[in-house]
Amino acid sequence: MTVDGGLVVNCSAQNYPNTSCLIPPTTATLDLSHNNIEKIEEQDFTGVKGLKKLYLQFNQISFIDHRAFEDNPELEYLDISNNYLLEGSVLPFKNLVALNYLDISNNIGDKIQLGPQDSTWVMNNLLKQLESDDPPYRICIHERDFTPGKAIIANIIDCISKSYKTVFVLSKNFVQSEWCHYEFFLAQHRVFEERRDSLILLLLEPIPANSIPDRFCKLRKMMNKSTYLEWPPDEARQSMFWKRLKAVLNLEVKAPSLQGNPGK
Repeated sequence: MTVDGGLVVNCSAQNYPNTSCLIPPTTATLDLSHNNIEKIEEQDFTGVKGLKKLYLQFNQISFIDHRAFEDNPELEYLDISNNYLLEGSVLPFKNLVALNYLDISNNIGDKIQLGPQDSTWVMNNLLKQLESDDPPYRICIHERDFTPGKAIIANIIDCISKSYKTVFVLSKNFVQSEWCHYEFFLAQHRVFEERRDSLILLLLEPIPANSIPDRFCKLRKMMNKSTYLEWPPDEARQSMFWKRLKAVLNLEVKAPSLQGNPGK
């Protein structure tokens, strides 16, 4: 079938790859959902360079080769939700510069964004404190610093890869949202790949353990194992909070192995 967006191939619920599915090289939308796919190999989509939408949800995928989408630079939409990707799996998103929708829910991560209350606190408190320091910390936030016209995921990857630290403002909004969990997932990959601690967890408010969705077990585990900073409502204690946060931000900058790299 051909629609305005190009050729659409529907191989959903066809017991693929145990049965064949004809995928022409001009395919723009490919639906392989509800099948028995266990892994995505490097060559699986090399013949469809113009692929824009790919549906892989509800399969049995536990592995994706890091070169799997190198020939799909136009891929804009990717759904790999409800599969068996393991915690710590390295997913090949870096080359997908056109990607603006990604669903990895019920695997290891999700789509997310800051809630309005969180954004207000970040703008009025966090930025005010850090960017007015001497010398000022250089902060990247999506509302202000993402490149217009650039894919959201490309912006997120670029921002995280160029930062010494990634600060996650944890709140009830955060643990129920989607894009922020995707950012958390990418930042966790950076920790895994570079073997250094670049994540800072900041609790904006008390978060009951049972309020964190089961599919975000990675966040729950990190909160149980890692020390995090808590924002004190009491103004008398907030000065110490900022000192502690800046001490954590400066910690890696002072390491001899990182001399010559800007920390602020």
